[in-house]
Amino acid sequence: MLLNTIIYRMVNRVQTFQRLRRFVFPFEHWDEGKFASEHSLHDQFFTGAHVTKGLRMTVEAMHEVERRRLWLEISLCSSVERIVLILRSVPNLGPFFSHQIAQDLRFMPFFRSLKDGDSWALAGPGARGGLKEIGFHHCVTDDDYLEAMRKIWKERRTEWHHDYPLEVKDIQQSLCEYHKYVKHKNLLEKGIPCKTRLFKPRTS
Repeated sequence: MLLNTIIYRMVNRVQTFQRLRRFVFPFEHWDEGKFASEHSLHDQFFTGAHVTKGLRMTVEAMHEVERRRLWLEISLCSSVERIVLILRSVPNLGPFFSHQIAQDLRFMPFFRSLKDGDSWALAGPGARGGLKEIGFHHCVTDDDYLEAMRKIWKERRTEWHHDYPLEVKDIQQSLCEYHKYVKHKNLLEKGIPCKTRLFKPRTS
């Protein structure tokens, strides 16, 4: 289950995951040419939700996860930070995907009590841009950005008036969305066309 979760997050699309399951397992039988020949060139392999490394590099990462049996090491982790550190050692994954996978794993029963579950998150490019937009220009390292996000998170006691518990991860994601908003706003103000989407509470 843990391996499947990691691999699904790499492709981020149900149809692609189901196809790859037939061709990738066991990994020594992987045949990229055969896989490609059975699917139209117009098929969408990945969603636009997250940037991927492409089919070949994604499969290489899958091979590495299976070869090193990383799910066994990850199952013993007691923190999100440690899981991210392990995943970042996989070629082609990188910090962004490693963090996304680690946060997804928190929905599994035996990862719900990670000691830093609500207080740790890795700031991606969007969140870093968002922090710069609101005045945190001094941030340079991962620790700098984490400290900035935690500073905002601590204000939840007086500024957050909802029953839903707020986590540093939520701050990170909100900063990313704010960065997108500012970027699009600036483009529109300059008369530069850009892709926009109407906000709908039920689907946003």
